Amino acid sequence: MRFVVSVMLAAGAAFGQSGGAGQPDGSNPAITQLPNGNSMYLCKLVTVTWNPETKELGWVVSMQSLATGADTSQIQVKYTIHLDTAIMHAKDEDRKLDQDDAHFVDQLLTYVTAYTVDSTVQWSKGLGEKVTGTQAVPAKTVSPEARSATRSATVCAR
Repeated sequence: MRFVVSVMLAAGAAFGQSGGAGQPDGSNPAITQLPNGNSMYLCKLVTVTWNPETKELGWVVSMQSLATGADTSQIQVKYTIHLDTAIMHAKDEDRKLDQDDAHFVDQLLTYVTAYTVDSTVQWSKGLGEKVTGTQAVPAKTVSPEARSATRSATVCAR
C-alpha cells in the first residue's frame, strides 16, 4: 500500500498542484536520510508522465547529496511502472509490484484520463469563464492537511 500512497502523491502533484509550501516554484522537496544513515539527499519530483494506451506511468526524481564536501551536482533517476504487468523499472532493474496496487493506480489514472478528455471537450465548446489579460483569479484556501496530501516530495535512495 505504501506504493499506492507514493504514486497518489506523485499523481496529485502532477495533476493538480497549485503551489506548495517551502519552494518559490511551488515544489516540495524532501530531505532524506538513507537507511544506512550515512548520507542525506534532497529529493524532488521533477516530472510525471502517463501513457493511457500502453498503461505506462513514468516519473523522474532529482537527488542531490547534502553531505559536507560532497559534489553538489544533481542526478536524475527515471522510474517506470507498467501497470498492466505490475512491473517497475529503474536503473536497469525490473521488480514485480503488488497486483492490487497496480490495479488501483490504473483505475486512478483512468479517471484522470477521462477528466482530461472531458475537459478538452468542454474547452472546445467554449465553456468556462474566460480570463483576460492579467485578471487575477482568487486563490483557494488550502488547509495544511490537504496541502501535504499533494506534496511532490518522495523518499528516495541512491
